[in-house]
Amino acid sequence: MAKKILTLDDELDDDFSLIAIVGQVESYKLAFNINQELGLNLKRSRKDYDVKIKGEMAFFDIYEKENEADDEYFYLIRTIGQNEIQDAPPENLNLFGQSEEKRAVLIPALKKVDYLLKFKTPKVSADEILRKLKIIPPVALAYMVEDPAIISHKNLIFY
Repeated sequence: MAKKILTLDDELDDDFSLIAIVGQVESYKLAFNINQELGLNLKRSRKDYDVKIKGEMAFFDIYEKENEADDEYFYLIRTIGQNEIQDAPPENLNLFGQSEEKRAVLIPALKKVDYLLKFKTPKVSADEILRKLKIIPPVALAYMVEDPAIISHKNLIFY
């Protein structure tokens, strides 16, 4: 009997830009400010971005705007998330009997970054978006991420 081998080509659309954002601000406030400055309509995703990190599930806020007709998308993701300790021993429970949450970092190489803006748009250049992000008051620092090891990171696949 002949063996049939199936392979899965890992063709991911890596034609996107990535901007790292540093700013101590809540996700919804940053999304609002970005919407105002860039004229976007970022909306909170119905579901957090869930990823397994070091054997535990971690949850990250994500805001998105997708326009398939124009082949355009924007994702704003918080890089610091929460992971819940499963089956915590009684001494690790808080006052209300709930397990405490730990902080999780989406990409360890960018642990000082608070947010990532991943986008693909034929309408506006990445430099123009970066310039507009830098003038938003809660943004302390914004810069293009061009390291191929970070851009191809498996945790950036969320569409």
